[in-house]
This record gives sequence, structure tokens and C-alpha cells, in this order.
Amino acid sequence: MKRIFFLIPVLTLFSHFSNAQIAQIGIKGGLNYANFKTNNFDTKAITSYHFGPTVNLKLFKGLAVQGEILYSTIGGKYKKPVDQIVKEYKNELGYLSIPLSLQVNLSNNVYIEAGPQFSFLLSNKNEFDINNDNSFDLGIFGGIGFRLLKHVNLGA
Repeated sequence: MKRIFFLIPVLTLFSHFSNAQIAQIGIKGGLNYANFKTNNFDTKAITSYHFGPTVNLKLFKGLAVQGEILYSTIGGKYKKPVDQIVKEYKNELGYLSIPLSLQVNLSNNVYIEAGPQFSFLLSNKNEFDINNDNSFDLGIFGGIGFRLLKHVNLGA
């Protein structure tokens, strides 16, 4: 009986949030263009990807907080001459990234966002060793987004 009295307010609150569309759940996917920075090797950037679920919580009109859990890959390429043949080596690191952004609407279809990102190393495909594979990475990011359709955004 106690469970029912607890469950009713929780379901009512969830129903209110669902109807008010305060919380929106989505999926994010995109491209990364990243490179290693080191003194020992001249590396070139690689294009890779990121994807995962998102939750957007509206705080006030024109202001929201968005949390994401993304699998993201970064890395670099290095060319080295071996026996008169130039061989290309590639490093690719897979991170579980958790960006948290504050979004401010500039208009109905345009928003800016910024916040911290916490990343944890999950995989490491090292073809050359540049000692640049941190198990934890902390960064800040910013961007701009456009609402193309009701549930489709394009961001950079």
C-alpha cells in the first residue's frame, strides 16, 4: 500500500514533465576531426565519429541543459620512411565522453551552447607510440545549433 502512495506522485510528476515537454530524449551522431599534438612526431589529423543518447531539459523559456553519453574516437596519422617506402601508421583512441552543455536560444531555430566534457579512455589502437593516450580527459566546448525540423538539429 505504501508503494502505491509513493508511485502515484512519481507517475503524476513524470506525466506532467512528458506533457510539458520539459525533457526530450534523443540520439546524437556526427564526425570528429582530431589530431595528436606532440614534439616527437609530425602527425596529421584523422576523421572519425561519435554517437550516443542525449537528454535535453528545458529550464526556462530559451534556456536548457543537455547531457550526453557519447562513444567518440580521436587520433592521428604518422608517415615514416621504411626501406625507401613511406609507410603510414594510425592511432585511434575510443573514449566514453560525457558533455554537459548550457543551451541558450537566440531564436526559435538557432541556439548556442557551451560546457565541460569528461572523457574516459575505453580502447586504444596504437600503431605508433606517442604516449598521448590519457585514461581521463577534461575539456570545454562551445557550439552553435540549428533546428531544421521539430526533432532534427544540426550543430557545429
